Amino acid sequence: MSDSSWNDDIDHGRSTGCYESFYMGGVVDHSSNLPDPIALSSAEAEYNEACLACMATNHLAMILDELEGRTEPRKAIPILLDSKSAIAMGNSFKDTKHTRHIMGRYHYVREGVDSGRFTLHWIGTDDMLSDIGTKQTPGPRHTLLTNLILVPVKETSKAAFIQLIQYKRGDSF
Repeated sequence: MSDSSWNDDIDHGRSTGCYESFYMGGVVDHSSNLPDPIALSSAEAEYNEACLACMATNHLAMILDELEGRTEPRKAIPILLDSKSAIAMGNSFKDTKHTRHIMGRYHYVREGVDSGRFTLHWIGTDDMLSDIGTKQTPGPRHTLLTNLILVPVKETSKAAFIQLIQYKRGDSF
């Protein structure tokens, strides 16, 4: 999941971005940040944050592939965005007068979609968990988002994961 506000740093014009990466029902990585490039539109701010989410998610996928001993290609990882414009930017290789100024590194999204590593999906703002990292949320909304993000992990699942890691490393039980 990836979300961004636009131009909310009144001193510098930067946008607050947030992404969360989930694995087995829980958050395993997140970031709330002020990216360096100053976005000229809300769509660009969302697209820039989607790039950071794709890079972090791809990195986690590579770590998991190594831990699991996976050799076959992974299915495309869904990236959820609440901006249809950012999704269109990520799915298109055409530069327009509105996108040609975006730095090449932020087209990592396009390259990932083209190679099948990612798929971009729209999600409504009401369902966007990353709002908690990009804006002040009122009490009930904040509680709801926190409860959705902080998924409790059963002790048996934790023990099974630890055993898997120990087995992969060759540790004795």
